[in-house]
Amino acid sequence: MTPSEAPTGPEWRTAVSEIRDDVPFLHGYDLGEAAEQGVAFPAIVLLAATGEMPNRDQAAMMNAILVLTAAHGISPSGAIARILASCGVPLQVAVAGSTLSTGDNHGGSGEQLSKAMYAAVAEHGDDLDRAAVAVVEGCLADYGFVPGYGHPMHTSGDPRAPMLLGLAERHHVAGKFVALARAVSAELERRRGKPIPLNATGAIAAVLSDLGVPWQFGRALISVARAATVGALALEEVERERRWRMVASGPDVVYDGAPPRPLPPEWKD
Repeated sequence: MTPSEAPTGPEWRTAVSEIRDDVPFLHGYDLGEAAEQGVAFPAIVLLAATGEMPNRDQAAMMNAILVLTAAHGISPSGAIARILASCGVPLQVAVAGSTLSTGDNHGGSGEQLSKAMYAAVAEHGDDLDRAAVAVVEGCLADYGFVPGYGHPMHTSGDPRAPMLLGLAERHHVAGKFVALARAVSAELERRRGKPIPLNATGAIAAVLSDLGVPWQFGRALISVARAATVGALALEEVERERRWRMVASGPDVVYDGAPPRPLPPEWKD
């Protein structure tokens, strides 16, 4: 590229954050003023996600989501943080590695459900029955199952899901996406002949959608919620356990590959 072909204008553009008179601003709001006025961190998280300052009920709902998803035992993300920490890496590396584990099968299925719900609402509007069918059929076509429903640990139902939906009702933030999530549950039960309850990530997907959070943002919020806990797990590993953790050993690991065999003749003297 010759100098005359180089792009003109600023190298970086953002509508998210700026520094004005040495003060950080987020979507036009003075964060110094927000701190002085006691604006809670969940409100700032929601502001970052939507571009608008939430009201107190919306911020309280965001707080509930962050609190309820802050820990879930030594789940895959926690185990990864501990294994990395046992290798002697800095604490933030263990936390970062744990964050990278948020995906389709662990912690991130709400993104898939939220995407499907946004598409169904865009196509069918307030017709929740048709939208629910669209969500189910679209997810089955894309993934072979409906993300956000059922849970391997909570076979009788994830207790966090009704808690989150109840809080959404209490804080007056439950809207068409929460209603659609319930309609999808009914559609799944109709098809399967048994209840397939909403899990926590599914409930979070519905509530965040009603809060105006884009579906692409869901996994970032889960990472924010878990960061402190996986940091604590990583620190615990360093302080309480041995230098490094051998994963593939013990009676729980069964080898089912080729039996012991000699090297080919050409590799022998």
